[in-house]
Amino acid sequence: NPVAVTFGAGCLARLPARVGTRRAVVVTFPEAAALGLHARVEKLLGSRLRGFVADIAPNPDVAELRSLYARFWRDYADCEVVVALGGGSALDTAKALIVRTSSGAFGELEDALAAGAAFAPPSAKALITVPTTAGTGSEVTPWATVWDRAAHRKFSLHLDATWPEAALVDPDLTATLPASVTLQSGLDALSHALESIWNVNANPVSDALAVAAAKSMLATVPA
Repeated sequence: NPVAVTFGAGCLARLPARVGTRRAVVVTFPEAAALGLHARVEKLLGSRLRGFVADIAPNPDVAELRSLYARFWRDYADCEVVVALGGGSALDTAKALIVRTSSGAFGELEDALAAGAAFAPPSAKALITVPTTAGTGSEVTPWATVWDRAAHRKFSLHLDATWPEAALVDPDLTATLPASVTLQSGLDALSHALESIWNVNANPVSDALAVAAAKSMLATVPA
Protein backbone atom coordinates (compact mmCIF):
# COMPACT_ATOMS: atom_id res chain seq x y z
CA ASN A 1 0.00 0.00 0.00
CA PRO A 2 1.64 3.25 -1.12
CA VAL A 3 -0.30 5.57 1.24
CA ALA A 4 1.83 7.19 3.94
CA VAL A 5 -0.34 6.70 7.04
CA THR A 6 0.02 8.78 10.19
CA PHE A 7 -2.17 7.60 13.06
CA GLY A 8 -2.69 9.13 16.47
CA ALA A 9 -4.65 11.58 18.55
CA GLY A 10 -3.95 15.12 17.39
CA CYS A 11 -2.13 14.14 14.21
CA LEU A 12 -4.25 16.60 12.21
CA ALA A 13 -1.60 19.07 13.36
CA ARG A 14 0.77 17.43 10.87
CA LEU A 15 -1.32 18.57 7.91
CA PRO A 16 0.90 21.61 7.13
CA ALA A 17 3.95 19.37 6.83
CA ARG A 18 2.08 17.06 4.47
CA VAL A 19 0.82 19.89 2.29
CA GLY A 20 4.21 21.60 2.22
CA THR A 21 4.33 24.72 0.06
CA ARG A 22 1.53 23.60 -2.24
CA ARG A 23 -1.79 25.36 -2.74
CA ALA A 24 -4.64 23.34 -1.23
CA VAL A 25 -8.40 23.04 -1.40
CA VAL A 26 -10.43 21.10 1.17
CA VAL A 27 -13.31 18.81 0.15
CA THR A 28 -15.47 18.20 3.19
CA PHE A 29 -19.01 17.65 4.48
CA PRO A 30 -21.61 20.41 4.99
CA GLU A 31 -21.49 20.31 8.82
CA ALA A 32 -17.71 20.72 9.00
CA ALA A 33 -17.85 24.49 9.46
CA ALA A 34 -20.29 24.31 12.38
CA LEU A 35 -18.06 21.71 14.05
CA GLY A 36 -15.10 24.09 13.87
CA LEU A 37 -13.16 22.08 11.31
CA HIS A 38 -12.97 24.92 8.77
CA ALA A 39 -11.42 27.21 11.36
CA ARG A 40 -8.92 24.54 12.42
CA VAL A 41 -7.78 23.87 8.87
CA GLU A 42 -7.60 27.60 8.08
CA LYS A 43 -5.35 28.11 11.09
CA LEU A 44 -3.12 25.20 10.09
CA LEU A 45 -2.70 26.04 6.40
CA GLY A 46 -2.94 29.82 6.34
CA SER A 47 -2.39 31.34 2.91
CA ARG A 48 -1.86 27.92 1.32
CA LEU A 49 -5.59 27.23 1.69
CA ARG A 50 -7.55 28.39 -1.34
CA GLY A 51 -11.02 27.37 -0.16
CA PHE A 52 -13.53 24.69 0.77
CA VAL A 53 -15.85 22.50 -1.26
CA ALA A 54 -18.45 21.59 1.34
CA ASP A 55 -21.72 21.18 -0.54
CA ILE A 56 -21.34 17.46 -1.12
CA ALA A 57 -24.12 14.92 -0.74
CA PRO A 58 -24.02 11.49 0.89
CA ASN A 59 -23.16 8.72 -1.57
CA PRO A 60 -22.03 10.91 -4.50
CA ASP A 61 -24.25 10.64 -7.56
CA VAL A 62 -23.20 11.42 -11.13
CA ALA A 63 -26.00 13.97 -11.50
CA GLU A 64 -24.56 15.98 -8.59
CA LEU A 65 -20.93 15.43 -9.55
CA ARG A 66 -21.31 16.92 -13.04
CA SER A 67 -21.89 20.48 -11.84
CA LEU A 68 -19.62 20.11 -8.82
CA TYR A 69 -16.78 18.88 -11.03
CA ALA A 70 -17.11 21.85 -13.42
CA ARG A 71 -17.10 24.35 -10.55
CA PHE A 72 -14.18 22.61 -8.83
CA TRP A 73 -11.92 22.80 -11.89
CA ARG A 74 -13.03 26.35 -12.65
CA ASP A 75 -12.33 27.67 -9.15
CA TYR A 76 -9.40 25.51 -8.03
CA ALA A 77 -7.46 24.60 -11.15
CA ASP A 78 -4.32 26.16 -9.63
CA CYS A 79 -4.41 23.99 -6.49
CA GLU A 80 -1.88 21.19 -6.43
CA VAL A 81 -3.35 19.19 -3.57
CA VAL A 82 -6.81 18.28 -2.31
CA VAL A 83 -7.41 17.58 1.36
CA ALA A 84 -10.40 15.24 1.75
CA LEU A 85 -11.82 15.72 5.24
CA GLY A 86 -14.83 13.67 6.26
CA GLY A 87 -16.44 10.29 5.97
CA GLY A 88 -16.58 7.97 2.99
CA SER A 89 -18.75 10.27 0.88
CA ALA A 90 -16.35 13.20 1.24
CA LEU A 91 -13.35 11.02 0.45
CA ASP A 92 -15.06 9.38 -2.54
CA THR A 93 -16.18 12.76 -3.90
CA ALA A 94 -12.63 14.07 -3.63
CA LYS A 95 -11.30 11.11 -5.61
CA ALA A 96 -13.78 11.81 -8.39
CA LEU A 97 -12.89 15.50 -8.44
CA ILE A 98 -9.09 15.22 -8.54
CA VAL A 99 -9.04 13.40 -11.88
CA ARG A 100 -8.74 15.82 -14.82
CA THR A 101 -10.48 14.72 -18.03
CA SER A 102 -9.26 15.66 -21.50
CA SER A 103 -12.47 17.54 -22.24
CA GLY A 104 -12.69 19.15 -18.82
CA ALA A 105 -16.15 17.64 -18.31
CA PHE A 106 -17.13 14.98 -15.82
CA GLY A 107 -19.20 13.26 -18.49
CA GLU A 108 -16.02 11.82 -20.02
CA LEU A 109 -15.21 9.97 -16.80
CA GLU A 110 -18.86 9.04 -16.35
CA ASP A 111 -18.97 7.44 -19.81
CA ALA A 112 -15.82 5.42 -19.07
CA LEU A 113 -17.31 4.16 -15.81
CA ALA A 114 -20.58 3.20 -17.49
CA ALA A 115 -18.76 1.36 -20.28
CA GLY A 116 -16.28 -0.33 -17.95
CA ALA A 117 -13.55 1.12 -20.13
CA ALA A 118 -10.00 1.98 -19.17
CA PHE A 119 -9.45 5.64 -18.38
CA ALA A 120 -6.11 7.43 -18.36
CA PRO A 121 -6.45 10.99 -17.05
CA PRO A 122 -4.05 13.53 -18.53
CA SER A 123 -3.44 14.90 -15.03
CA ALA A 124 -4.67 14.68 -11.46
CA LYS A 125 -4.24 16.56 -8.22
CA ALA A 126 -2.49 15.03 -5.22
CA LEU A 127 -4.78 13.76 -2.47
CA ILE A 128 -4.39 13.82 1.31
CA THR A 129 -7.16 12.07 3.24
CA VAL A 130 -8.33 12.91 6.75
CA PRO A 131 -11.16 10.56 7.78
CA THR A 132 -13.71 11.57 10.40
CA THR A 133 -15.42 8.17 10.58
CA ALA A 134 -14.05 4.65 10.92
CA GLY A 135 -16.21 2.74 8.47
CA THR A 136 -15.04 2.72 4.88
CA GLY A 137 -11.24 2.62 4.89
CA SER A 138 -11.39 4.88 1.82
CA GLU A 139 -8.51 6.93 3.20
CA VAL A 140 -6.01 4.20 2.28
CA THR A 141 -7.41 2.88 -1.01
CA PRO A 142 -7.81 4.19 -4.57
CA TRP A 143 -11.45 3.06 -4.67
CA ALA A 144 -14.41 5.44 -4.79
CA THR A 145 -18.06 4.50 -5.09
CA VAL A 146 -20.02 6.64 -7.53
CA TRP A 147 -23.78 6.21 -7.89
CA ASP A 148 -26.11 6.68 -10.83
CA ARG A 149 -29.48 6.48 -9.13
CA ALA A 150 -31.41 7.40 -12.26
CA ALA A 151 -30.03 4.31 -14.00
CA HIS A 152 -30.07 2.21 -10.80
CA ARG A 153 -26.33 1.59 -11.09
CA LYS A 154 -23.28 1.86 -8.86
CA PHE A 155 -19.74 2.32 -10.19
CA SER A 156 -16.35 1.73 -8.59
CA LEU A 157 -13.78 4.31 -9.60
CA HIS A 158 -10.26 2.89 -9.34
CA LEU A 159 -7.28 4.57 -10.96
CA ASP A 160 -3.59 4.89 -10.18
CA ALA A 161 -4.27 8.61 -9.81
CA THR A 162 -6.87 8.10 -7.08
CA TRP A 163 -4.45 6.61 -4.56
CA PRO A 164 -4.05 9.10 -1.69
CA GLU A 165 -0.45 10.14 -1.16
CA ALA A 166 -1.00 10.34 2.61
CA ALA A 167 -3.64 9.73 5.26
CA LEU A 168 -3.86 11.48 8.62
CA VAL A 169 -5.99 9.24 10.83
CA ASP A 170 -6.80 11.28 13.93
CA PRO A 171 -9.24 9.47 16.26
CA ASP A 172 -10.02 12.77 17.99
CA LEU A 173 -11.96 13.75 14.86
CA THR A 174 -14.48 10.95 15.50
CA ALA A 175 -15.31 12.11 19.04
CA THR A 176 -18.21 14.35 18.01
CA LEU A 177 -19.99 11.73 15.91
CA PRO A 178 -23.50 10.80 17.01
CA ALA A 179 -23.63 7.41 18.73
CA SER A 180 -25.66 5.98 15.85
CA VAL A 181 -23.03 6.97 13.27
CA THR A 182 -20.26 5.57 15.46
CA LEU A 183 -22.12 2.26 15.64
CA GLN A 184 -22.88 2.23 11.91
CA SER A 185 -19.24 2.96 11.08
CA GLY A 186 -18.09 0.12 13.32
CA LEU A 187 -20.52 -2.31 11.73
CA ASP A 188 -19.41 -1.14 8.28
CA ALA A 189 -15.79 -1.86 9.17
CA LEU A 190 -16.78 -5.23 10.63
CA SER A 191 -18.54 -6.16 7.39
CA HIS A 192 -15.38 -5.28 5.44
CA ALA A 193 -13.36 -7.64 7.64
CA LEU A 194 -15.85 -10.47 7.18
CA GLU A 195 -16.01 -9.91 3.43
CA SER A 196 -12.23 -10.19 3.30
CA ILE A 197 -12.37 -13.62 4.94
CA TRP A 198 -14.68 -15.15 2.34
CA ASN A 199 -13.20 -13.26 -0.61
CA VAL A 200 -11.99 -15.59 -3.39
CA ASN A 201 -8.58 -13.88 -3.23
CA ALA A 202 -8.17 -14.39 0.52
CA ASN A 203 -4.79 -15.63 1.70
CA PRO A 204 -3.22 -16.45 5.08
CA VAL A 205 -1.97 -12.89 5.57
CA SER A 206 -5.28 -11.21 4.71
CA ASP A 207 -7.17 -13.80 6.81
CA ALA A 208 -5.00 -13.10 9.85
CA LEU A 209 -5.53 -9.35 9.53
CA ALA A 210 -9.27 -9.73 8.92
CA VAL A 211 -9.78 -12.03 11.90
CA ALA A 212 -7.80 -9.70 14.16
CA ALA A 213 -9.83 -6.71 12.93
CA ALA A 214 -13.14 -8.52 13.43
CA LYS A 215 -12.22 -9.61 16.96
CA SER A 216 -11.19 -6.07 17.84
CA MET A 217 -14.44 -4.61 16.58
CA LEU A 218 -16.61 -7.26 18.23
CA ALA A 219 -14.88 -6.44 21.52
CA THR A 220 -15.37 -2.70 21.06
CA VAL A 221 -18.67 -2.07 19.30
CA PRO A 222 -21.54 -2.04 21.85
CA ALA A 223 -24.01 -4.88 21.60
